[in-house]
Amino acid sequence: MKKYYKKDKFKLMIRNVIKKERLKRRWTQEKLANRAGVSRQTISRVEDDMFEPLLSTAINIAEALDMSVYEVFELKKKNGGKYERIIR
Repeated sequence: MKKYYKKDKFKLMIRNVIKKERLKRRWTQEKLANRAGVSRQTISRVEDDMFEPLLSTAINIAEALDMSVYEVFELKKKNGGKYERIIR
């Protein structure tokens, strides 16, 4: 017997605090990009949740901010109508 699941039940979302941390340091996207070894466009797209970076890129961004990947990125799962953090 096949089991059918609602799509929303397994929906995941990655959130990040890159822009907040970058502005706290008064850095431009270009400065963070240079420190992380990525393009300014990559920083812009990740900040705006238009792009989920590769693990290596996420690590480089986190290291540039002197933070852990877990501090910069949050993985959340939809539970009912809201998202709950699933990695702490």
